Amino acid sequence: MSISRTYSPVPCTRLFSRKFMSCSMSMNGCEGDFKTPLGTVETRTMAAVLSPTSATESLISAVSELKCQPPPFSSGVVRLEVPINQQIGAIDWLQAQNETHPRCFFSRRSDVGRPDLLLDLASEKDNNNGGSSDRDLVSVAGIGSAVFFRDLDPFSHDDWRSIRRFLSSTSPLIRAYGGMRFDPNGKISVEWKPFGAFYFAVPQGIS
Repeated sequence: MSISRTYSPVPCTRLFSRKFMSCSMSMNGCEGDFKTPLGTVETRTMAAVLSPTSATESLISAVSELKCQPPPFSSGVVRLEVPINQQIGAIDWLQAQNETHPRCFFSRRSDVGRPDLLLDLASEKDNNNGGSSDRDLVSVAGIGSAVFFRDLDPFSHDDWRSIRRFLSSTSPLIRAYGGMRFDPNGKISVEWKPFGAFYFAVPQGIS
Protein backbone atom coordinates (compact mmCIF):
# COMPACT_ATOMS: atom_id res chain seq x y z
CA MET A 1 0.00 0.00 0.00
CA SER A 2 1.33 3.43 -0.81
CA ILE A 3 0.45 7.09 -1.13
CA SER A 4 2.06 9.80 -3.21
CA ARG A 5 2.31 13.42 -2.13
CA THR A 6 3.03 16.21 -4.56
CA TYR A 7 4.74 19.51 -3.81
CA SER A 8 4.06 22.37 -6.20
CA PRO A 9 3.42 26.12 -6.22
CA VAL A 10 0.38 25.47 -8.46
CA PRO A 11 -2.97 25.83 -6.60
CA CYS A 12 -4.28 22.40 -5.64
CA THR A 13 -7.25 20.73 -4.00
CA ARG A 14 -6.75 18.63 -0.88
CA LEU A 15 -8.24 15.13 -0.89
CA PHE A 16 -9.18 13.08 2.18
CA SER A 17 -10.71 9.64 2.65
CA ARG A 18 -12.01 7.94 5.80
CA LYS A 19 -10.97 4.51 4.66
CA PHE A 20 -7.70 5.65 3.16
CA MET A 21 -6.36 8.90 4.53
CA SER A 22 -3.73 11.08 2.94
CA CYS A 23 -2.92 14.74 2.50
CA SER A 24 -1.75 14.69 -1.09
CA MET A 25 -2.95 17.50 -3.33
CA SER A 26 -4.21 17.07 -6.87
CA MET A 27 -2.99 19.31 -9.68
CA ASN A 28 -3.01 19.36 -13.47
CA GLY A 29 0.56 18.64 -14.49
CA CYS A 30 -0.08 20.01 -17.99
CA GLU A 31 -0.32 23.50 -16.52
CA GLY A 32 3.26 23.44 -15.24
CA ASP A 33 6.50 24.18 -17.06
CA PHE A 34 7.72 20.85 -18.40
CA LYS A 35 11.17 22.37 -18.99
CA THR A 36 11.70 22.93 -15.26
CA PRO A 37 12.83 19.82 -13.33
CA LEU A 38 11.02 18.92 -10.13
CA GLY A 39 12.81 19.20 -6.81
CA THR A 40 12.53 15.45 -6.28
CA VAL A 41 10.80 12.27 -7.41
CA GLU A 42 11.46 9.68 -4.73
CA THR A 43 10.14 6.61 -2.91
CA ARG A 44 10.40 6.05 0.83
CA THR A 45 9.78 2.49 1.99
CA MET A 46 8.80 1.74 5.57
CA ALA A 47 8.92 -1.49 7.53
CA ALA A 48 6.62 -4.29 6.41
CA VAL A 49 3.42 -4.86 8.40
CA LEU A 50 0.86 -7.66 8.72
CA SER A 51 -2.38 -5.92 7.74
CA PRO A 52 -3.84 -3.03 5.73
CA THR A 53 -4.91 -1.36 8.99
CA SER A 54 -1.31 -1.32 10.23
CA ALA A 55 -0.15 -0.05 6.84
CA THR A 56 -2.64 2.83 6.99
CA GLU A 57 -1.42 3.76 10.48
CA SER A 58 2.20 3.76 9.26
CA LEU A 59 1.31 5.95 6.29
CA ILE A 60 -0.64 8.43 8.43
CA SER A 61 2.33 8.68 10.78
CA ALA A 62 4.75 9.21 7.89
CA VAL A 63 2.56 11.93 6.38
CA SER A 64 2.37 13.68 9.76
CA GLU A 65 6.16 13.67 9.94
CA LEU A 66 6.34 15.19 6.47
CA LYS A 67 3.97 17.95 7.55
CA CYS A 68 6.02 18.66 10.69
CA GLN A 69 9.33 18.51 8.83
CA PRO A 70 8.66 19.56 5.21
CA PRO A 71 11.22 18.41 2.62
CA PRO A 72 13.78 21.04 1.53
CA PHE A 73 12.26 21.54 -1.93
CA SER A 74 9.29 23.39 -3.36
CA SER A 75 8.15 20.83 -5.93
CA GLY A 76 8.20 17.11 -6.49
CA VAL A 77 6.57 13.75 -5.78
CA VAL A 78 7.25 11.66 -2.68
CA ARG A 79 5.91 8.10 -2.66
CA LEU A 80 5.44 6.54 0.77
CA GLU A 81 5.01 2.77 0.67
CA VAL A 82 4.42 0.06 3.26
CA PRO A 83 4.79 -3.61 2.24
CA ILE A 84 2.01 -5.84 3.63
CA ASN A 85 2.85 -9.44 4.44
CA GLN A 86 -0.39 -10.86 3.10
CA GLN A 87 -2.03 -11.17 -0.29
CA ILE A 88 -4.64 -8.48 -0.98
CA GLY A 89 -6.78 -8.39 -4.10
CA ALA A 90 -6.53 -5.05 -5.87
CA ILE A 91 -10.23 -5.09 -6.79
CA ASP A 92 -11.26 -5.96 -3.22
CA TRP A 93 -9.18 -3.07 -1.88
CA LEU A 94 -10.63 -0.69 -4.46
CA GLN A 95 -14.22 -1.63 -3.62
CA ALA A 96 -13.56 -0.90 0.07
CA GLN A 97 -12.53 2.70 -0.64
CA ASN A 98 -14.56 5.89 -0.52
CA GLU A 99 -16.57 6.18 -3.72
CA THR A 100 -16.36 9.98 -3.74
CA HIS A 101 -12.76 9.87 -5.02
CA PRO A 102 -11.71 8.96 -8.57
CA ARG A 103 -10.76 5.31 -8.83
CA CYS A 104 -8.72 3.42 -11.39
CA PHE A 105 -7.72 -0.16 -12.08
CA PHE A 106 -4.92 -1.41 -14.30
CA SER A 107 -4.56 -5.06 -15.22
CA ARG A 108 -1.66 -6.42 -17.20
CA ARG A 109 -2.79 -8.67 -20.01
CA SER A 110 0.14 -9.74 -22.13
CA ASP A 111 3.50 -8.46 -23.27
CA VAL A 112 3.67 -10.73 -26.30
CA GLY A 113 4.85 -8.80 -29.32
CA ARG A 114 4.85 -5.33 -27.75
CA PRO A 115 6.48 -5.39 -24.29
CA ASP A 116 7.26 -1.69 -24.63
CA LEU A 117 3.57 -0.89 -24.28
CA LEU A 118 3.58 -2.23 -20.73
CA LEU A 119 6.56 -0.23 -19.53
CA ASP A 120 6.07 3.11 -17.84
CA LEU A 121 7.36 6.30 -19.44
CA ALA A 122 10.38 6.29 -17.13
CA SER A 123 11.77 3.00 -18.48
CA GLU A 124 15.30 4.16 -19.13
CA LYS A 125 17.22 1.87 -16.78
CA ASP A 126 20.54 0.52 -17.90
CA ASN A 127 20.25 -3.10 -19.04
CA ASN A 128 23.17 -3.87 -16.77
CA ASN A 129 20.92 -3.36 -13.77
CA GLY A 130 19.41 -6.74 -14.43
CA GLY A 131 15.78 -5.66 -14.53
CA SER A 132 13.35 -5.32 -11.68
CA SER A 133 10.39 -7.19 -10.25
CA ASP A 134 8.66 -3.81 -10.11
CA ARG A 135 7.79 -4.34 -13.76
CA ASP A 136 6.11 -7.69 -13.03
CA LEU A 137 2.97 -6.17 -11.53
CA VAL A 138 -0.20 -8.10 -12.34
CA SER A 139 -2.74 -5.46 -11.35
CA VAL A 140 -2.88 -2.06 -9.67
CA ALA A 141 -5.80 -0.31 -7.96
CA GLY A 142 -5.65 3.41 -7.26
CA ILE A 143 -7.76 6.18 -5.74
CA GLY A 144 -7.50 9.93 -6.12
CA SER A 145 -4.69 11.59 -8.01
CA ALA A 146 -1.47 13.07 -6.71
CA VAL A 147 -1.20 14.72 -10.11
CA PHE A 148 -3.30 14.36 -13.26
CA PHE A 149 -2.77 15.36 -16.88
CA ARG A 150 -5.71 16.55 -18.98
CA ASP A 151 -6.36 18.91 -21.88
CA LEU A 152 -8.98 19.46 -24.55
CA ASP A 153 -6.35 19.68 -27.29
CA PRO A 154 -4.92 16.48 -28.81
CA PHE A 155 -2.08 14.80 -26.91
CA SER A 156 1.26 16.29 -27.92
CA HIS A 157 4.94 15.75 -27.28
CA ASP A 158 4.87 18.61 -24.78
CA ASP A 159 2.14 16.77 -22.87
CA TRP A 160 4.32 13.66 -22.87
CA ARG A 161 7.17 15.75 -21.45
CA SER A 162 4.83 17.08 -18.77
CA ILE A 163 4.06 13.51 -17.68
CA ARG A 164 7.68 12.40 -17.96
CA ARG A 165 8.66 15.25 -15.63
CA PHE A 166 6.87 13.53 -12.75
CA LEU A 167 8.41 10.09 -13.34
CA SER A 168 11.82 8.66 -12.57
CA SER A 169 13.65 5.43 -13.31
CA THR A 170 14.78 5.40 -9.66
CA SER A 171 11.12 5.21 -8.52
CA PRO A 172 9.57 2.89 -11.13
CA LEU A 173 6.31 2.44 -9.22
CA ILE A 174 5.44 6.12 -9.53
CA ARG A 175 3.48 5.71 -12.75
CA ALA A 176 0.87 7.58 -14.75
CA TYR A 177 -2.17 5.53 -15.81
CA GLY A 178 -4.70 6.65 -18.36
CA GLY A 179 -5.34 6.97 -22.05
CA MET A 180 -6.36 9.21 -24.93
CA ARG A 181 -9.16 9.47 -27.48
CA PHE A 182 -8.95 7.40 -30.65
CA ASP A 183 -10.09 10.42 -32.67
CA PRO A 184 -8.74 13.53 -30.88
CA ASN A 185 -10.33 15.88 -33.43
CA GLY A 186 -13.82 14.38 -33.34
CA LYS A 187 -16.74 15.65 -31.28
CA ILE A 188 -16.53 14.62 -27.63
CA SER A 189 -19.68 12.93 -26.33
CA VAL A 190 -21.12 14.20 -23.05
CA GLU A 191 -20.00 11.25 -20.93
CA TRP A 192 -16.37 11.67 -22.02
CA LYS A 193 -16.04 15.45 -21.69
CA PRO A 194 -14.56 15.32 -18.16
CA PHE A 195 -11.62 13.35 -19.59
CA GLY A 196 -10.83 15.81 -22.39
CA ALA A 197 -8.74 14.64 -25.34
CA PHE A 198 -6.63 12.58 -22.94
CA TYR A 199 -6.42 11.86 -19.23
CA PHE A 200 -3.56 10.37 -17.22
CA ALA A 201 -3.07 10.32 -13.47
CA VAL A 202 -0.51 9.33 -10.87
CA PRO A 203 -2.85 7.79 -8.25
CA GLN A 204 -2.84 9.26 -4.77
CA GLY A 205 -3.30 5.90 -3.10
CA ILE A 206 -2.32 2.51 -4.55
CA SER A 207 -2.72 -1.11 -3.56
